[in-house]
Amino acid sequence: MNFQNFVRLCVTLPFLAILITPVFVFAQTATVGLQVSATASTSVSWSAAVAAVAAKARADKEITRRIAALNDLNTRIQAMTRVSSSFKQTLASNVKNQIQLLTALQVKIDADSNLATLKTDIQSITQSYRIFILVLPQGRISAMADRVANITFMMQGLGVKLQARLQAAAAAGNSATADSAILTDLGAKLTDAQTQAQATLILIGPLTPDNGNQTAMAANTKALQQARSDLGVAQQDLVQARKDIALLLKAVLSMKVSTPTSVSASTTPATH
Repeated sequence: MNFQNFVRLCVTLPFLAILITPVFVFAQTATVGLQVSATASTSVSWSAAVAAVAAKARADKEITRRIAALNDLNTRIQAMTRVSSSFKQTLASNVKNQIQLLTALQVKIDADSNLATLKTDIQSITQSYRIFILVLPQGRISAMADRVANITFMMQGLGVKLQARLQAAAAAGNSATADSAILTDLGAKLTDAQTQAQATLILIGPLTPDNGNQTAMAANTKALQQARSDLGVAQQDLVQARKDIALLLKAVLSMKVSTPTSVSASTTPATH
């Protein structure tokens, strides 16, 4: 390269640098701008994702809690002995169906990628399935009614024996007039307890989840309240029946009479 060309090159390079430099500066600024925009978008997406994960965790916990309660209820249902087999089977089938639906809902919620869909599915845990509002109260009230019926049955058996002892005591010359009145009251209380328990089962047996229908929800709530009231009456009947039995046992033990070897076939228990 001769001297003249060298001079021309030296003069040209600064000019080129002036032209080129702003291009790179502009490109760098644009790149930074894109990075900021992407970071903001990523931040919003990340927050939504974190919120979705937390919501799913809470939903899983609520569903698991409900399934556990339903399994416990099913155990109580299987232990019921005084309700009809068809009623028992209906209750057990309803509980099993609710467990299956909740399990499927849990799978769906865990797979939800759309936030609006996730929100709707989570709301359905309480709005559609009514586990704590209807299904569990319905099953527990039924189990209580079965227990009332079972206790009533056992007390009726004891009433039959007490009646036989009182008849034997009267035949032996003992005065059993007052005790007969107590025996009559025992039979009345046990009959009413059984009636109340039966009414309870008839009342709540047909109930189904309201699925958000306010009229159905009000009807279910009213039926459950009435069922609890009926059971309350039945339990008071059993309390008085226990008192009657205690009085009769005391009276029988104070009488001098041999235990009858048999009870006449014509004897009608006072508890029927």
